Amino acid sequence: DSVGAMVSFATTTPFQFSDVRLSDFNGYGVSCPGDANGTVEFAISGGIEPYSVLWQDGATGNSRSNLTAGPYAAFIQDNEGCQDTFAVEITSPDSIRFDLEIGPASCQGNEDGSIAVSNISGGVGGFDFSLGDGFQPENLFPGLIGGTYTIAVMDANACEVELDVEITQPTDFIFDLGPDVTLDAFGIISLDIQTNRMPQSFTWSPAIGLSCLDCLNPDINVTASTVYRVKAVDEFGCSVEDEIIVLVDIDRSIDPAMAFTPNGDDNNDLFIVHGDSTIDIIENIEIYNRSGAMVFKQESFPVNDPAYGWDGTFNGQPLNTQLLIYFIEVVYVDGKTKIFSGEISLIR
Repeated sequence: DSVGAMVSFATTTPFQFSDVRLSDFNGYGVSCPGDANGTVEFAISGGIEPYSVLWQDGATGNSRSNLTAGPYAAFIQDNEGCQDTFAVEITSPDSIRFDLEIGPASCQGNEDGSIAVSNISGGVGGFDFSLGDGFQPENLFPGLIGGTYTIAVMDANACEVELDVEITQPTDFIFDLGPDVTLDAFGIISLDIQTNRMPQSFTWSPAIGLSCLDCLNPDINVTASTVYRVKAVDEFGCSVEDEIIVLVDIDRSIDPAMAFTPNGDDNNDLFIVHGDSTIDIIENIEIYNRSGAMVFKQESFPVNDPAYGWDGTFNGQPLNTQLLIYFIEVVYVDGKTKIFSGEISLIR
């Protein structure tokens, strides 16, 4: 000073915090909301070493790990009791949120349902999507049948959010023609179709023998066994097919006379093939004597028609009383044939 006295003292610089290193998950301190993977580390200079570092939660030291998102503060004190505060914020991305656009399946079992993810918010951009079989960048999942699915959305930090979603579909379209049926030739049967909703259209095959093609329970009148198939379409455009076998029970018989007397008295003068309406045509008749010679032949003629009866002559000459053998080939209304044989007595 002015009289030459000298006093010495020491000065200290304020604390400085450098080399601050925070965890960085694409700009956030933790990777996902609720995660505890944040870290912080910093260096201290200034003041008088050694330093003590005490965090608000009681932890010590200038580095921290396993931190969740939030504010953190550390109180710094040097060897001289000087103090300062270090504060830092560990940030977190917002929770991933999204909307789903659901396309229902048109029919039971149809693979035309869809799920699309839209209006994504939160998370870290660069999203991938999964329906349980690996992730993809495409947000649309087409070609799905009805049922429950788990959709997952994952961001660039591998944060993942799952949501269960249901693709709806109409209930099974039931259209049952019932069990196979048997009826007599020229008989009529009414179908009793069981269905859970009224079809919008029918397609029958074949159409023959059906009383109507656009009614729910048509009558069937056929002369031959037939397999009927139907395709029905409901209001959703769903189709179902069924079939029914209609068996026609035909009595395959004829009624030829056991004997005839071609003597010109107009009583039993002709050998005529008799039968019912299930016979379409007599395809062929052949009559032989006991020696094996054919004495009569006629082809393609109707049953019960005297115009095609045999008068007991051969080459224009009447045959004597004798026992003859006949072979008759019959075609029925269902197209099937049968050959009959037997004996006929010609009596003069």
